[in-house]
Amino acid sequence: MTELNLCFVVIDSDGSVNRKMIKRSVPKNDSPLGTALGLLLQGPDTTKSTEKDCMSLIPAGTKLLSARVKDGVAYLNFNEAFEINTYGVEGYIGQLMQVGYTATAF
Repeated sequence: MTELNLCFVVIDSDGSVNRKMIKRSVPKNDSPLGTALGLLLQGPDTTKSTEKDCMSLIPAGTKLLSARVKDGVAYLNFNEAFEINTYGVEGYIGQLMQVGYTATAF
């Protein structure tokens, strides 16, 4: 087993969007970055107390097409659903934060 860090968001009472890092234990595999991003796209598991107040600002229908790391740089390819965030600018910034913090854990 290995622990992966996933970045979800919480909305505070003042309306501010803040990140919340979650650890998930998963079986080891050859593509931990792809696994972490796949779990991120599934969204928070609200049945777990640590994720109950979390949400994702990544648009529904977003799929990871490919993920690779070369010379310390992560190259991520998502489908077109990733480009349209119905939550506006704040939602777009939040989704980039989620992906960025999840990917940079590697």
